[in-house]
Amino acid sequence: MIKKETIKSIENLLGLNADELANALSNEKEVDLTISKSKAFSSDEWDSHLTNVDAEKKERYDSGKEAGVGMNIRDLKEKIGMDYEGKSPELFIQKYKEFVIKEAKIEPDKRITNLEQDNEQLRTTITAKDLEIKTATDSVGKLKTNFEIEKQYDQYIPKNAEGWKFEDLKTIVKANVNIGIVDNKPVLVDPDGEVIKNDLREPVKIADGINDFLLTRNIKTTNGRGGGDSNLKTDGGITNYAAFEKKMIDQGINPKSIDAQLELNKLTKDNKDFTF
Repeated sequence: MIKKETIKSIENLLGLNADELANALSNEKEVDLTISKSKAFSSDEWDSHLTNVDAEKKERYDSGKEAGVGMNIRDLKEKIGMDYEGKSPELFIQKYKEFVIKEAKIEPDKRITNLEQDNEQLRTTITAKDLEIKTATDSVGKLKTNFEIEKQYDQYIPKNAEGWKFEDLKTIVKANVNIGIVDNKPVLVDPDGEVIKNDLREPVKIADGINDFLLTRNIKTTNGRGGGDSNLKTDGGITNYAAFEKKMIDQGINPKSIDAQLELNKLTKDNKDFTF
């Protein structure tokens, strides 16, 4: 009697129906069996079959991998701007190295020259801008200086001089009395720009300088404070400059003002005994 396990193996190997195989084995007569179209492999044949299947799978994988790598390299070449035949990664790496080195070494002297030219142009631009700023700053400074000087003339030149329009008198004074800015302060200066000082080595006041000039030109004001102004009462025995100066101060008048100096001239002419 055949073991059941053996019978089962025969069924599976030949593709037989289990009942048909059992009847055939128990039948004393000859019986036909329907065998499926299957092929039996030996152990070596089956191992060889599996090896071939693995090789086919690997071939398909390698083919797909190569195609994918080729497409990636093609895209990279287009993006970088490289043009050469071939799709292998090794060739791409080699060509990319050559491309980078070529780009880095393109006319190095010319690159240096261009950089130097760019730097020089930048320095020129900066210098020009610095000059513009300095010019603008100087211009503003000059405007401020001129404004301050004009303010001094307007402040100390009398606007009621007899026989003079203010602008005409201002023109004459500016031509003869120089005002400058020294240490950020308005002062009288000589034609060389040096500060004019008195005997005490102190800067002469601008008001005094302008008044002195007007006195030399015998220019009087018409505000009733010169030429016999009743506010400048010098009668009453004033026979010297000290008394005159005290009198002016008591009346709130600057003894060196043009009105006081005009009155002093009149006083000395009328009083021959007047002493300084």
